[in-house]
Amino acid sequence: MSLDTLDERNRYFGGSYKHIKMMVIAKLCGSPLYDMFCQNTLAIYKKYIEEGDDYSNELAAYESVIEHYKQQ
Repeated sequence: MSLDTLDERNRYFGGSYKHIKMMVIAKLCGSPLYDMFCQNTLAIYKKYIEEGDDYSNELAAYESVIEHYKQQ
């Protein structure tokens, strides 16, 4: 399994909240991609909200996961 390319990430992590799955796996594996996943995910969902889409629940879930790992 690899998280190096978008195709590989989409193959292994489909469905809603796939970014949380990728962040958790990257964190547990000590991958340097963890910080990139966090930054990209927050940017994506903040952009969706700015464009008028209601992704506030998803954004809150992502922020919760990031905060959880910051406290460890």
